[in-house]
Amino acid sequence: MSTVVAYERPVEVWTPPLDAEGLMTILERFKEWTPLDVEKIFDDLDTAIGIQPPSASTTAALIERLHSHLKQLSDIAVADDRRQPTTQMDGLVKRGLSLRKECLPAADSRAAPPQSTAPVHQSPTGGCAAETRGVHDPTRMPGRGVPGGHRLHHHRSLHQTSVALYGNFESPGDGMLTDDLKDIAARVAALHGQSEGEGLAFTAAPVLALGTFERVGSNWLSDSLRAGMPQHNEPFRQQLSRKHPTSPRSRGPLELTGGAWLGDLERHHLACALSDLYGDPRHLVKETNLFFSTDTTLTLLPHSPVMVLTRAPVGIASSFARGRLWSRWGYGERYAQVAVTAHSARWRNEFESLLPQDDPEEPIALGRLIAVNALLLARALDGRAHTVVSYEQHVKDPAGTLGRIADVLEVHLPAPGQPGTTSPAAADATFATNGNKNELIADLDRRTAELVSEHANATLSRAAQTLDPTIIATAAEWLDGDDLYELCEPVARFRRAARPAAAVQKVPLPAYCPVNRVSWRNTLVTNGEMADLLTMLHAAGLPNTQSGTNLLLCPMAHERGGRLHFDPKQRRWLVSAGYEAHPAYWVTWVGAAAMAAWSGARLPTRAEALDATVGAPPPHNCGYAVGDASSVVEPGRGSGQVHHLVGNLQIWCHDGPAQNPARAEQRFLFGAAWNTPGTRGAIEAERSRYLLGSSRGVGVRLVRDPDTTQATGLGAWELAQRVNEWIDDLGVPDRSLGEQDRRLVTALTAAAASS
Repeated sequence: MSTVVAYERPVEVWTPPLDAEGLMTILERFKEWTPLDVEKIFDDLDTAIGIQPPSASTTAALIERLHSHLKQLSDIAVADDRRQPTTQMDGLVKRGLSLRKECLPAADSRAAPPQSTAPVHQSPTGGCAAETRGVHDPTRMPGRGVPGGHRLHHHRSLHQTSVALYGNFESPGDGMLTDDLKDIAARVAALHGQSEGEGLAFTAAPVLALGTFERVGSNWLSDSLRAGMPQHNEPFRQQLSRKHPTSPRSRGPLELTGGAWLGDLERHHLACALSDLYGDPRHLVKETNLFFSTDTTLTLLPHSPVMVLTRAPVGIASSFARGRLWSRWGYGERYAQVAVTAHSARWRNEFESLLPQDDPEEPIALGRLIAVNALLLARALDGRAHTVVSYEQHVKDPAGTLGRIADVLEVHLPAPGQPGTTSPAAADATFATNGNKNELIADLDRRTAELVSEHANATLSRAAQTLDPTIIATAAEWLDGDDLYELCEPVARFRRAARPAAAVQKVPLPAYCPVNRVSWRNTLVTNGEMADLLTMLHAAGLPNTQSGTNLLLCPMAHERGGRLHFDPKQRRWLVSAGYEAHPAYWVTWVGAAAMAAWSGARLPTRAEALDATVGAPPPHNCGYAVGDASSVVEPGRGSGQVHHLVGNLQIWCHDGPAQNPARAEQRFLFGAAWNTPGTRGAIEAERSRYLLGSSRGVGVRLVRDPDTTQATGLGAWELAQRVNEWIDDLGVPDRSLGEQDRRLVTALTAAAASS
């Protein structure tokens, strides 16, 4: 008797689109969701404009409901990017915005229209003045002003623009920059008292710590000096988008041919970013791998002392191999981009032969890149004083090296071993500096070490045909020391996960917990929430990146710490898998303020943060204890408590320091982060950044008071129009950096700036 085997249809195994954490997040959002109730909207409209005026006792509640309806409708209008707002909808918005500018006659108390959150000011003539708001135009490129993306209004000469922003005086130096950049550098320096005869308060130019490459001890230096100097980690390479003409990551070669070619937003952003680097005490700016933008950066900061951080190529290659950084950080693409620039008209005579476009293997390409960056740095510093800090020397004598640096910079540093100077090993040690090294060991096989060293030296030798011998000698001295390393054959080693595996944690629904005089949201703003807002603002006509400027968030590759990524095909912002419930960082103050306005909340003031954290428990995540920000859920705390009141991330504040009103506005940062010390002194230390600045250690915490509720929230559509109008108005003459920034602050917070 034969057995019949049933035919099994081949079926592809289904892979769920979300993991358990993602599904839980979706479930919580469904619980929080309030469906649109059209009948309630019409009932409230009938109450507001019906025959019988609303009673005084019900007016306030009616206004709050109308605000809630307006925000919900605004968000719905842009929630589906397949259905753009119609011409009729756009016309209604224009009518509504014009009505909001009108003053309500004092004698007519019959109507109670919804109050705008935008401040209304009395003009000197007694009339009513209000901030104008932009309106969506389907034919208009966001933030550009006219169809096609070209600005046809507010054009004026470079000289007029610069005088309006900074005042009228000559720019110093003969750096190889366009007229725009020379002008910005000189006027920002003058705002900080760096030019004679200006009569402005002096603020020191920053110290520049420039690396001959990555992995040269720059993180060690930065963290060692943190107690005495505010820090800026690669502001030119990280904060400027690839599309910004001065970005070190620009795909296109920088042709320095003179002329005014920076747009209004590019100029404003660069000026504010540059101004942010000045301060008292003096700030430290760390930059590595500037390549062909090295001379640009140095000329933008002509008064800055310079430290050169060096390391032998074999040591750099060892660090790259241990962390698999060539592939993780996309150095194959980086080599191609730098090689394209080397072959451009501006640079080909000197550097074309040094970077052949021959698709080299990793050790060869790495050796070439190390040598070229060192040559470019030596070339740009030729004739300019600088201090050399050798990685090999600081490994042999860390205390002595740090002491000499402190003496040169005239800063006081805590003695080794003081509280806050050590912490446990990080789970993800890519950026950690809390491990001690006392030996020069290279985890490389002999062939790899020889290839890196050979091609670095060969590149220096080829440079003798086109570059000055003193430049080559300087670069060679910086790259000396391969023989100091002991080679150790790499072996397969156990790699710890970026964070220990943990059970899925339920993220509590957003709630506000009373803490002294205000109510604090129980959790930091998550990546999932930030992605939702960024997607809706993009659909409403406000892309995050415009003219090379990141307005709301600095997008970084996942391996560089980025967790939010824009998908151009889906036209949506996505979160790296597993990070939906982690706090959003790399957020600018503009992005934080937009999230607060969208949520019917605000950012806390520094005084409120100080008051709320008195007696708070020690930070749960600080000093590289984990190696990254952890979940917004703090172990042991419930939904009715504030999680990570200090620790995990520092937070943006609503207010900023008092300063010269012509300077770019700044806003305070507060607290401790995963990568900063958690001592009380470090938590309370006063620090601030400019409005478009961002960091991997700074996120968003929301608070509410009686004047900020869910009903006062702004829809994504209106937020987009407010920011776009600010961009369109940047070309208006006779406004300083500070005045331009305060207009943006007012648009997002409906409150006066703190300066």
